[in-house]
This record gives sequence, structure tokens and C-alpha cells, in this order.
Amino acid sequence: MMRSTNIDWIKTGLICAILLLAGCGDENTAAEGCGECPEDHSCSIGPDGPFCQEPYSRNGAAGDGGLADMLPSAPGDRGGSAPHNGVYQGRQQGDNANDEMNDGRDQQQGGGGEGVEGCDDVRLLLKPSQGSIPRVMLVVDRSYSMVVEEDRWGPIENTLSRVTESLGDTVHFGLTLFPSPNPGFRGSDAEMACAAGEVNVAAGGGTSNDIVNWLSNNPPEPGLATPTHSALEAAGRHLLQAPTGNDYILLATDGGPGCNFGLDHNFCTCLNHACPLGLPEMCLDDQRTVSKVGDLAAAGIQTIVLGIASEEFMPESRAVLDRMAVAGETDLDGHHFEVNRVADLERNLTEAAGNLAPCTYDLGALAEFADSLNILIDGREINRDQSHQNGWDIANGNVEFFGAACQSLRDGAAHEISANCN
Repeated sequence: MMRSTNIDWIKTGLICAILLLAGCGDENTAAEGCGECPEDHSCSIGPDGPFCQEPYSRNGAAGDGGLADMLPSAPGDRGGSAPHNGVYQGRQQGDNANDEMNDGRDQQQGGGGEGVEGCDDVRLLLKPSQGSIPRVMLVVDRSYSMVVEEDRWGPIENTLSRVTESLGDTVHFGLTLFPSPNPGFRGSDAEMACAAGEVNVAAGGGTSNDIVNWLSNNPPEPGLATPTHSALEAAGRHLLQAPTGNDYILLATDGGPGCNFGLDHNFCTCLNHACPLGLPEMCLDDQRTVSKVGDLAAAGIQTIVLGIASEEFMPESRAVLDRMAVAGETDLDGHHFEVNRVADLERNLTEAAGNLAPCTYDLGALAEFADSLNILIDGREINRDQSHQNGWDIANGNVEFFGAACQSLRDGAAHEISANCN
């Protein structure tokens, strides 16, 4: 997957400018830019230059109508059938991933009619505006409890593999595992079990393969504990080296924070009944961890807390995760995201990560034609809505999506955003 850069957009703008100056509204001139295109293809421009774009088709299930109100009626087929009012949801990841949907062919990609002079044969694939791309540090618990009663690690690994790949161009992911799989020292069993979390993959574009490798090569091991505070501290320190104002931590854990050797094991809330044996690392590290999340929020980093519960999930641990979500400014009516069944883990994790996908896209070379644009999500045209309720509008040379249009981009799947002149 290719990472969008300013250089890419400079190349795109220059290519488009050349085509515009040559009169790219002329059908024969457009063909010269792309070479010889088949009859049903259109000349399009991507970050690497002009190419012949085949008629759009998207596999996947139809939507539930959430976007239908903002979609213009699609033209009927040659037989005069009724317009299709469904919605493409992108590359679906569920059991219906291979269900065929051919309705995308009823919407031509090159713009209809005579078009706007100098623009009608130009189609641009849009990338998120640089300022709208969030950075997300995935902070993942690899304590042994993640695999003891049932496997929670496998679903996390599978989901993060899919989501980081699908959203690699629109969300910049990094990874911090805790306890650290490579602490760089050899200490007591307790010290190794609580090895401070550290950044394994720096937040950036195209990091999916690195994240998957760290997850697959460092599963939970017997004896590992839950040094949540140190992991949050490491992730926050990394993001604060060059803050963007659009930085997040996504914490996935199956228990309360521990590993605070400064607590009194005689009086603390114990995570596993081992504290009376003289093991302060098993004390619930609530105050220090909640305070750390609050400090990160004050510095501009919000923390999303995903708790993977079980029948033995301590009420005290649940309460601490709730407090962390509140301190991290991402709570749901005072509560964290709680997953009670492993079967729901993929859906909740996808929702938490996908919800951060941007809804602002750079128009590039088409900015000067803003009032004459067709904007499409996965091949389906979206209505412009200057009331900013449900559709798209122009702001500072960018396309911004609102309402259901924005939400359709936040399902954890990859989407194609394109623009052409009408």
C-alpha cells in the first residue's frame, strides 16, 4: 500500500496541469495522456500519473440505507429498470466478502455530458488531507491471562492485521506491547513479568506488516503481568515528540493495571490474591495509571480504553478502566468500551479503530473546479450539502464529508474517494 506524500501530490498536480493546458476535455487528447484506452475505460490520474480506469465495480454487501438519502438517483440500465438506491460499503471483511455487486457499473466515472472545459475527462483519486490523518498508538496487553481461559490474543492479532492494512493510508498506526518482549535486561522473575512497555513500531503510514510481525512473534507467555502505566507512558512520550493535535492511544487489555512495586501489598486491592505473599506487583495500580491517562489528555492525546472482560473480571478493575476512559476523554456515558464475548472482539476493535478514520480529503488539482465537481465514495455519487448535515462540502480547498457520508468511511474498511467534473 502506497503512502501519500507531498511529493506525490506535486507530481499529480503537475500531470493534471499539463493535461489541462493541453485541453484534457478533448477525448483524443486524454487518450494521448493515458495511451490507447479501451472503449469503456476512462483516462484517470493517480499519484503516479495518468492511467486507464476500467468501469468501477465493488465487491461487498449493500448498505442498510444510511447513505441513501444523500445519494442521487442512479440511472437505470439499458432495459429501463428502476434506479438502484443501495450503498457500497467498501471492501467488506465479513462472511459476505465475495458477494458480487455489479450496480457500480451504472455510474460512469468520467463525468456526464459535455462537462467543464479543461476538466471533464479528469478523474482524481483523493487522499486524506495531511492534517486530518490521525496517529494511533496501539497499546496491547500480552499478559498471560489473555490466553488462559480462552484465546483473546488470536482475535486481536487477526483484527489488527486487517484494520491496519485496510486503513493504512488514512490512519497512521504504531504499536506498544506490554510487558516488553525485549526489555534489554535480565532481572528477577517479577521484574521480567513487569518489563516496562516500549514502542515497538513507530506511528506512521504503511506499518501494518511490522505490527503484524510483532504481534505474531510475541504472544502472551506464562507469568507475564500487566504494566499498563509504563506502556501508556512510552506511547505518549513517542507521540509527544512531534504532536499533531490528532493523536490517540488505543489500549486493549483484559484486566486492571498492575506492576507498581511502590504499593504496599498489605493494604492494596489485589489482582489475583497473591499480594499477601509479598508481591506488590499484583496490586491494582489505579491512581498512577488514571493520572497518566489524564496527563496525556491534557497534552492533547486521547486514550480509547477497550476492556476484554470475562466471568472473573474484577469489579475494581472494571471501575478503573471506566475512570481511565473518562480521564482519556473517550468514555461512553462514564464507561469504557467493554467486550464481554470474544466473538464480539473483532467488531468492537474494528469500530474503535475505524472511528478515527478522517473525513477530510485533499482536492489537489481539482480545487479550482470545486463548484462543478462530482464526489464519489466507492463509485457512488454523494450529494453536496452546504448545511453540513449529510453529504459533502468544500472547505479550504478540501472535500469534507458530514453525517452518514462521514460515518460510511469509518467502518474499518478501505474506501476509494474520487472526484470528477460534471
